[in-house]
Amino acid sequence: MTSTSRFVILCGPSGVGKTAIRQALAPRLSAASLGPDDFDGDWSALYAELDLSDRAVVECVALPRALRRRWTARRAIVVKLAAPRPVLEQRLRERGEDAATIVTRLREDTDIGYGDHVIVNLTVDTTLAEPVELAKAIAEQIEVLG
Repeated sequence: MTSTSRFVILCGPSGVGKTAIRQALAPRLSAASLGPDDFDGDWSALYAELDLSDRAVVECVALPRALRRRWTARRAIVVKLAAPRPVLEQRLRERGEDAATIVTRLREDTDIGYGDHVIVNLTVDTTLAEPVELAKAIAEQIEVLG
């Protein structure tokens, strides 16, 4: 399943499973796999990679404004990952996050970046299956989106 030359952007709150799904999805799409550890807050490194790659799966908590031009030009597919707040809290506790950090990470955020400027192509509940199965289902849906 490698026909997509589009970028896939995974977004959602901390603890939703972005990293695990990105790591399982990128090989299925023969795509580069890019997450926060790959660009350490230096978005210019991410932009350079996006400009050079044919396809990539990118993980973001929220979408940076400067990505909008690139994802529009490349017809990116935006996948919003979701899970109920108690599940997210539990996952963050299991990671060793303290209560104050959990509250900060899960503050109410009604959108993933810039409201009406971002079109979410897919919304996936990450409590429904393991990351590998979710990645397979997402890849199949991406193939349908073409």
